[in-house]
Amino acid sequence: MAETGRGGSGRPFGTGRIIFWRGGSVWIGHAAEETGFHEHHAIQVTVALSNGDVQFRVPEGNWVSYAAAIVAAHQPHAFKAPGQMVGLVFAEPESLEGRRLRERFPDGVAALDASVVAAEAAKLAAAYERGASDDEMMTCARAVTAKLASIQPPATKPLDRRIERAVDIVRQRLDEPVTMAEIAE
Repeated sequence: MAETGRGGSGRPFGTGRIIFWRGGSVWIGHAAEETGFHEHHAIQVTVALSNGDVQFRVPEGNWVSYAAAIVAAHQPHAFKAPGQMVGLVFAEPESLEGRRLRERFPDGVAALDASVVAAEAAKLAAAYERGASDDEMMTCARAVTAKLASIQPPATKPLDRRIERAVDIVRQRLDEPVTMAEIAE
């Protein structure tokens, strides 16, 4: 997680790890620079994993501190947490977790009760600190969004490759009909 900051500073946003899975990702590590205003399709759950807070700002708004927050899909925002260890867990709005999170937190940047995900956040932080495998990190991160969405964490067993292929075909051709024969090939 050493992406260069916006606004010309050339300094990294922070350092850490990024792990992707179908329907989401986790960005975890130590924050450095503020991000500047941006937005993304994914829903963002952010948890301060050290003793400090994270801060968000929406356009024409002031910086607001949170122990944990959720950012709705397509919500313009800026983020900063200098020197803090943070976990940013992203969920695609179309995923099971994403659909449930959208129902509960439909817009804006909202404060989360950090105590609700404290156990899951602690496991995520501990896994990061000990250099856990990507699969373990993914499981810990998904437990955070699953808890907020009030669902059982999804199994980490990978999908059958035939199903993955079928989903990919349908995603690539959302505006076109897809036949069963094409998927079965």
